[in-house]
Amino acid sequence: MVVQGTTEWYQTMFGTVPRDPKIVTRVTGTTIYTDNGGALGNHTSDERSTLKFLPSDPSKKVRVRFLKFKTTDQRAQLIVFTSDITTSELDLSKGRIRDILMGDLVGDGTPSITYVSEAEDGGITFYFNSISDSENEGWIAEVDMVEPRNPLALVGAEAVLMDVKGGEVGKVPVKVKINNRWDVPQKDVEVSVLQKGKFVLVETLPEVQPGVHEYTLTKKLKVPMANPIESVVTIEGDDTDARDNVDTIKAIYDRYCFSTHLPIEGNSPGVVQVYNKYQFGLSQSGGYPRYTVDSFTPFPAYKGDGKVSIAVTPHQESAENWSLSIWVDWDDDGEFEPSEQKTVPLEKGSKNAVVVSYDLASYTVGVKRMRLMMAPTGEITGPCAVPTLGDVQDFTLELFEGGFPQAGDLLLTKLRIGKSGKRLSATQDIRAPAQCGHGKSGG
Repeated sequence: MVVQGTTEWYQTMFGTVPRDPKIVTRVTGTTIYTDNGGALGNHTSDERSTLKFLPSDPSKKVRVRFLKFKTTDQRAQLIVFTSDITTSELDLSKGRIRDILMGDLVGDGTPSITYVSEAEDGGITFYFNSISDSENEGWIAEVDMVEPRNPLALVGAEAVLMDVKGGEVGKVPVKVKINNRWDVPQKDVEVSVLQKGKFVLVETLPEVQPGVHEYTLTKKLKVPMANPIESVVTIEGDDTDARDNVDTIKAIYDRYCFSTHLPIEGNSPGVVQVYNKYQFGLSQSGGYPRYTVDSFTPFPAYKGDGKVSIAVTPHQESAENWSLSIWVDWDDDGEFEPSEQKTVPLEKGSKNAVVVSYDLASYTVGVKRMRLMMAPTGEITGPCAVPTLGDVQDFTLELFEGGFPQAGDLLLTKLRIGKSGKRLSATQDIRAPAQCGHGKSGG
């Protein structure tokens, strides 16, 4: 019989702290696993205890079947990890939780609960956590080893929503594409979505048919507009290999068209400048859209100045026949229209900034979405285009009444006083380049 370890508490200068016993045991045949009170006693309060089962035969997987389980609800829980947990450290912070057992779950008249390892080493790890006044009957489980099997694979996942009339938060559907390699349906396949290590969605598919099929979950994710959230999608079923059951995606919601297959190579906006406000372009990553659109980052524009000029410096020297296109949704209708597009060519072999200007007389004040696309000229076919090379990024621009308030002011941008500024001679040339409010330099 294997018993969950009991936590030791010891005094430090910071007070009483627990010491996790962190037990690793090898399964050689069928055995019984219980809480730290044993088969006849109760589990105790104030426990922080980790136990990992490993198969003695490395070609097999550990299976644990709970025949009885009863802890005090909301006060004592057993966390199950069927995926990889490093044996030498038993560091659970890097593990993916399979299940959390708590309350009166298994007993007379209720079915057993079974877990089979999905880890490469064939192991299953349990972490028991209880607080004060939580003693209860605990659990009894049967532990053995089984042959590995891998009928299921998560071959794709997606969580995207475009809604022109949507609000600040969208309810984004989740789609999963699952390959059932076996000739019979797989029952009760659990799909989970985790964000920052926490479950945000769990749903069971009653049946997954043989072959590759796409399933749309009935539950949806809440995602802020233009704020992609990294999400880990997993599937769990009658499967002992978790390596092909996980996919990391971005959950995305926006009013404007977007693609999750944007290029990850080629030139991109390095610096974007409007008046004296600069923003750096975000690095290309994973083919997902990139946004700099929060309320603290809009570029300013002023109707009183008659026009606004947007300067964009490429990240690298431009190839031949490349251009920059900018769209600004001046009427805020959720669409980038042809009349809102400006395109300028990039200079071959140069990283010089290019400038796009808009006349502002007919536009209303407020925050406007702005899209930049840098790509081969022939591939810029519209704001929703997906070029093979280059980049697409969104920013915001806020149009104000009146003129630029710092017009005519000078800003000291640099002080040139020799190499170090120390031990200057009487003839040392001192220069102080300055910039006026509209971004023009002098000195």
